[in-house]
Amino acid sequence: MRFELDTPPQALTAQQNIESWSVIAAIMAAYGSATQEDLAAAVSQHRHPEGGLAFVRYCVRQGWLKEQTQ
Repeated sequence: MRFELDTPPQALTAQQNIESWSVIAAIMAAYGSATQEDLAAAVSQHRHPEGGLAFVRYCVRQGWLKEQTQ
């Protein structure tokens, strides 16, 4: 499953979210889409018991990323 940008966040306050989102945004700017696994690996430093995967899932729930239809 590949993801692409949907509606990016308007304002992030937690420093780790800002850092992780900037990595995801850079990947999307460079490639247009990415797999969940690739995004999770790119933000593996995210402080959460599930690491980067939890942040990627959070981004999907927030509507910042959406599943690519093509």
